[in-house]
Amino acid sequence: MNGDMYFEVSDSGIGIPVEQQPLVFNKYYQVDASTTRRFGGTGLGLSICKNLVDIMGGKIGVRSNPTGGSIFWFTIPLQLANLGNEKRFKLEVPAGTKILVVDDREVALRSMTEKLMSLGIRDIEPATNGHEALAKLKAASDAGAPFTIAFIDMVMPGMDGWRLGAEINSSKYNNMKLYLMVPEGQMGGEAKMKLLNWFNGYVYKPVKINPLLNTLIEIFTSPLDLPPAEEEKNIPAPKNSESTMVFSDASVAAGKKILVAEDHPVNRKIIETFLIHYGATVFSAENGEEAVQKIDDHPDIDLIFMDILMPVKSGLDATVEIRRKNYNGIIIACTANNDKDDFVQYRKQGINDILVKPFKRESIKQMLEKWNAVLLLPKAKNILSLTNVKNRAGDLWDVADFMDTVGDDRTLANNLMGMYLDGTEKTLEKIGEELEKENLDFDALEKYAHTLKGSSASVSAKKLAEIAKTMDEASKVCDRVAIEAARMDFAIDFMELRNLVKKWSASI
Repeated sequence: MNGDMYFEVSDSGIGIPVEQQPLVFNKYYQVDASTTRRFGGTGLGLSICKNLVDIMGGKIGVRSNPTGGSIFWFTIPLQLANLGNEKRFKLEVPAGTKILVVDDREVALRSMTEKLMSLGIRDIEPATNGHEALAKLKAASDAGAPFTIAFIDMVMPGMDGWRLGAEINSSKYNNMKLYLMVPEGQMGGEAKMKLLNWFNGYVYKPVKINPLLNTLIEIFTSPLDLPPAEEEKNIPAPKNSESTMVFSDASVAAGKKILVAEDHPVNRKIIETFLIHYGATVFSAENGEEAVQKIDDHPDIDLIFMDILMPVKSGLDATVEIRRKNYNGIIIACTANNDKDDFVQYRKQGINDILVKPFKRESIKQMLEKWNAVLLLPKAKNILSLTNVKNRAGDLWDVADFMDTVGDDRTLANNLMGMYLDGTEKTLEKIGEELEKENLDFDALEKYAHTLKGSSASVSAKKLAEIAKTMDEASKVCDRVAIEAARMDFAIDFMELRNLVKKWSASI
């Protein structure tokens, strides 16, 4: 049994006179010879359409559109489907298939469950939030009947889909297919999935039966490609209620307060999620101005991941302003540009290190481990008020001793301090550049440290001389971590000394 399918297209163009309408399907015919000059075209398009419709046994025509332009229509005969056999493709569901559906909306949960059941899936469990999902994953694994697929809603209160995906991937329950359910128009395609490597793919919401069927066919005809996590021993207990599963190396940032200044929401979410798993307390800023305000509000923040290119105020401008306020924590530039010349300029603005995008879990972990030695130093060098700058003058710089050395010649003293500050800054840059290398030249580092030790002692910057001595000794035994810690220690105190000298110079 056949039927005719009718199609029409409304054209709001220049219109076609009634007497010429029968001719428009002829080859090379133009209603107006000037059309080719004004609008382009050869007169073959409608002729080709007519040939195609004729081949399919249909009809084609045109009529005037009362609102202007023309209406083109065609019909083609099609065989009516046998409604009793609409499921001609039978989905072969592998034994042991068990699906977890996570969505905070009951209606969406029920709809997804019904669609899966209509496709032959029988073992389906719902979860209304991330915590419930994690609990069900654990229970299923402990019972020896783990889930094989999970469909996770992206937008949920508390723990959203991204966060839940990270939790599952970092756990020992991750040998399953993960699919993110995304509101239509809010996903940029495969790029984000590849960047995160947390999900196998995504489906648009509201989930339709055919895309869901295609996804399941793809899943069932390809092997599980999320590698099983290695057996982890002595997994630490969760440190807060946000997670029932944590990375085995969660202590790498335990107790640290870290600010993430990043305008791109996906990038921000990635790094925040990793940092939370590593045990950090995380603060967020969407631009440089917010970053400055966060440091004003929380001066005890240990470390900042600072995106360089941000709206309102750039990462570099924010860094300069934050350093001007005597913030002495670690600032790590986040950028897709790995140009060493740029990094030299970043250092001059107060940046300590650079993290190249796209963010990877291991690179973030390595960055935290690299600076842990500095973060674990005593907090004696935190932000100083004008009062305690004066109180610490004797510790940091013995002005009386220095003036005695130069015979109380203030002009000479001012010139010598200027030379010392400039020379020390250049030496610190050389040390920083050396520490960027994979294979360190410890002889060169020892030479730089020895220079800092001697010059600091010469201007009565006794504390800096002691730190340089520590760096010198660490270089002799090739202790990279100790060198980096001493270099950072020196840089922090050197920044304070520069401010102190500036105030002293203005007073003479």
